[in-house]
Amino acid sequence: ERLLLEICRKIDNTKFEIQICCLVELGNLAPEFRKLNIKLHFLESRRDISIRNFFINLKKIAELRRIIKTENINITHGHEFYPTIFSRLSAFFAGVKYRYITLHNMYYWWGSGVHFMQFLLSFITTIIVCNSESTMSFSLSKDRINKKKYKVIYNGIDCNDFSPKQADKLSFFRKRNLPVKDIVFVSIGNISPRKGYETSIEAIQQLRRDYESMIYFIVGGKHHQETEE
Repeated sequence: ERLLLEICRKIDNTKFEIQICCLVELGNLAPEFRKLNIKLHFLESRRDISIRNFFINLKKIAELRRIIKTENINITHGHEFYPTIFSRLSAFFAGVKYRYITLHNMYYWWGSGVHFMQFLLSFITTIIVCNSESTMSFSLSKDRINKKKYKVIYNGIDCNDFSPKQADKLSFFRKRNLPVKDIVFVSIGNISPRKGYETSIEAIQQLRRDYESMIYFIVGGKHHQETEE
């Protein structure tokens, strides 16, 4: 969601008009999108798998197709897997020529059925954007999709949002009754095995051999779809 918000903030709005479709919930960032005058659509689809929800979601895909036709959408762009089922099928049946998706992870928790669906859906996908070479390599090995479909585009950030101030740093430590450290690392995201926190902790331990005045914060909540312990 944060990546999408940054795209909306930085894109040339003289060339592109963005509309966003939320499947299950609008999310905490909805007010930020509205500040940018981004039109939001809400489908109220179902995340849980059941026969009843399957037919509900078929109706939601048809509803998204109507939205695409009504709004004269030229390009669709879905993220991860579940949303891209909706974006690709609805765009295909709406006659949209350009159907893009983005993969954000090495999805080692996906089953063989999901990878097979990725393979089938690739035939109605224009480009599969991956945020790293590792993500692309994983998809190539598991989804068995033609490499010509892929393009690697790294996630971008606005560095101006990350300009630490010494006064803020001191205030942060004082409020928490913590000793002030010279180097502060912060990871912000879902507390999930997919984020690789074990690797980051091991890396911090190695760095502390050379930089003793260091502290590492992990900030986030449990991912709503996470099943691993």
